[in-house]
Amino acid sequence: MIFAGLASMAGSCSNNEDLDPTAQPLARVYDKVLYFDDIKEMVPKGIGKEDSILMVQNIIYNWGKDQLMVAKAEFNLGDDQKDFEELVEQYRSDLLKFTYQQEYINQNLDTNISETEIQEYYAAHPQDFELKENIVKVRFAVLPREIPKYDEIRKLFRETSEEDREELQNLLLSYATNFNITDTNWVSFEKLTEIIPVRTYNQQEFLQRNSFVTLDDSLSNYILVIDKYKVKESVSPLPYIRNTIKSIILNQRKLTLIEEMEKKLVEDAYDKKDFEIY
Repeated sequence: MIFAGLASMAGSCSNNEDLDPTAQPLARVYDKVLYFDDIKEMVPKGIGKEDSILMVQNIIYNWGKDQLMVAKAEFNLGDDQKDFEELVEQYRSDLLKFTYQQEYINQNLDTNISETEIQEYYAAHPQDFELKENIVKVRFAVLPREIPKYDEIRKLFRETSEEDREELQNLLLSYATNFNITDTNWVSFEKLTEIIPVRTYNQQEFLQRNSFVTLDDSLSNYILVIDKYKVKESVSPLPYIRNTIKSIILNQRKLTLIEEMEKKLVEDAYDKKDFEIY
């Protein structure tokens, strides 16, 4: 077996400070030799002897397979198919440029975005913010099937005074398994159905016809109040896409920052005769 002798080496994987790794050849493919030193960091310290042997065997097998594939490719491919120097240099250049650009952005990008900027962008690009789904603002409660004050809770959902809201919240804190009567964020209708089991073939028709809904199943009662809704293909409300607009503005700033940096770089080099066009 090609892995003979691994047991003694594997036993030393977790205690190899006194071992001379370069004196431990593990495998050879043609003129390429794999030494223990090449793989010792891949073997976790403290693992069992059998696990260590299996891991080393796997590493050696994969190394040998890769070396044989490369050798086979070198032998069978034409010179034009093996010329990667230009690609490697281009990749290195692209990586250097990208890394420098990212560092320049990190040091120079203004990330503060005012509310005025957000509103102005929203007003100037309504066609970019068409809703892809129906969204709602809702209040709801999920309640156990049998509770003593269900009718009172349902009635309070229809009331609007601050005193009634406080009473409702206290009751929901005592009885509800899930509820929301204060969050004013927009949510997708699909996301809502993960909490309230609304079943409808036409969401828009459902939203147009219902503002107060009660449902039940074998486990719970559900109370749903739809305060506002926006249907698919209408313009998204600003709060719903505020973070999207922030990302767009930041990305535009990044592009402008890089463009200005590159322009100044070229102009400075041209002025100093470091860049000449013949």
